[in-house]
This record gives sequence, structure tokens and C-alpha cells, in this order.
Amino acid sequence: MKTPRVWLGAAIILGAAINSADAVSLSTGFGDGSLNIEVSLYGSFGTDHNFLSSDGAENGALYDPIGDISDATTVYESYVYAAGPSGRFELDAIASQASIVSQSATQVVTDFSIENFDVRLTQSVSESFDGADRVGSALTQQYV
Repeated sequence: MKTPRVWLGAAIILGAAINSADAVSLSTGFGDGSLNIEVSLYGSFGTDHNFLSSDGAENGALYDPIGDISDATTVYESYVYAAGPSGRFELDAIASQASIVSQSATQVVTDFSIENFDVRLTQSVSESFDGADRVGSALTQQYV
């Protein structure tokens, strides 16, 4: 049986605004069915994260539904938590400095670690079509 690990001091940086250098923008473009989102290098996103863009605006997940409805934010907060005997902690707070392996307008791949556990995170946005018509977009996050 493995002994659970305890991450001490991780809670100190919880709640800090995430700097734009620690977040990337992913986009399926603009118009009906589009998704524009800022994600942290550890997978967090949403308007509660207070991602600070270069113009100081709050960012999150902005989706434009099909039809006459204008785009709007869709997710208040999405975090990945690690739990241990001393509580739960945001992955952003306890993981080592993430490095970007590759990045495009629709995908970012990052590497980071939690103690001796190495993680590769692939985050991508993709469009859904019905024939030639875009009917939506989705964010996929894969932790390996």
C-alpha cells in the first residue's frame, strides 16, 4: 500500500489571479458555433479564474450559440484538484512550472509535474459540423 503524499504550503497561492503568461487562448474562430477560451497551462478555465489578458479584461470560455443569440461566457470555474490527507488543492497551485511543448490556435500541449509524477496535458478545441454547417465547438482536455 502506498503512503499518501502531503503537499505542504500549496494553499498559499490559491486564489491568485493567473497571469496571461500562464494562460493561452484557443479558438475555433468567430460566428455561430464558435468557442474562444483561455486555459491555464494546467487545465483550469472560466471567468472566476481572473485570467488577465494584455488589455486587463476578464477572460473565460466564450461560446456563440447558433442563431440570433450573441456570444456569452459559459463556464464560471473549472479546476482540476489533487486531494491528500491535508485537503484538496488546485493543480495550478501544486504543480511545478509548466512548459509548453507545442501550441497552435486550436491546441496547446504542456508538460509539468507534481512531485515525481510527470504529466502531459493536451488541450484542444474542435468544431462540430452537420454537413457544411458548423453546429458547435468543444474543448477536450487529456491528462496523461
